[in-house]
Amino acid sequence: MNIYIGNISLRLNEDHVRQLFEAFGEVASVKLVKDFNTGGSKGTAFVEMKYEAEAKTAIEKLNRCELDGKKMIVSPAKDPSERKKQTSGASSGGGQYGNKRRH
Repeated sequence: MNIYIGNISLRLNEDHVRQLFEAFGEVASVKLVKDFNTGGSKGTAFVEMKYEAEAKTAIEKLNRCELDGKKMIVSPAKDPSERKKQTSGASSGGGQYGNKRRH
């Protein structure tokens, strides 16, 4: 099961995140989201856990838990196709100025 972790301290690295989740079960992978320009953490990560029951326990126990002075947001990650559905159509173009008629 893929898990989204948000609002994590910028000082944490992938090993820190892995250790945190390994307390609840087998971690298949950890991906810290990094800024393209600086290479530094953006404060979010994705953890893939092998077993769904362990992942659900980790989510339940770690969501809103304070770590290094920040309350983490831990939830099931959304499928990329699901994220696309939510954002498609959100901006229909035009905006405030795009649909004005010119006289």
